[in-house]
Amino acid sequence: MGKVDWSTQKTKETIGIWGTESGCGATHLAISLASYITGRERMSTTLAECNTSQAFAKLEQVYEALPKASERQEFFIHGIRYKKQVLLEEVRRIQAAGQECLIMDFGKASNQLWECFLSCKTCIVVLSLREWKLPSFELFMEETKGHKERKNWCFVVRDGFREDLREMEKRYQIHLKQMPYEADPFQIRRENMKFYETLLRIGRR
Repeated sequence: MGKVDWSTQKTKETIGIWGTESGCGATHLAISLASYITGRERMSTTLAECNTSQAFAKLEQVYEALPKASERQEFFIHGIRYKKQVLLEEVRRIQAAGQECLIMDFGKASNQLWECFLSCKTCIVVLSLREWKLPSFELFMEETKGHKERKNWCFVVRDGFREDLREMEKRYQIHLKQMPYEADPFQIRRENMKFYETLLRIGRR
């Protein structure tokens, strides 16, 4: 999946979410953010699975109580369109259709998808500071240190000690936002609204 020239496309908002490690919360955040944008900002939203985890197939199966995973390429939950296993050509088709908001869940994707992530108007990196996952974050920061646009990315921490968070902020000269507890990513809690509002404001600068 290569770079997309969003300037030639019609979509108003493009958000890429990249995880530095499997299981660090990228998909959970993607669903929560889609729920916020759809419910609070009243934007038509597509959430595209740009990784090979097959999490969306499992989500559809559980949510719709299916006996087995369906072969459908898309489904809807609370007005949000979920697209499974999306490739570059499908992303371009969504763009050409003039979707109001496209969120791409890269998860812990291969570096082949990196250029597509960088093409997004808002880039969000999700990480964990648990000691067994910390090396993945450190490697990510080492590999991206040459990217001038990194200063505009949003860094979100799912878990970790406050002392580690402050240490990483100081070491890499970035601001880490703590992801709030969201038991149900389809129903955003009122006390968490500010987090999503701030996250989008940072990305839209």
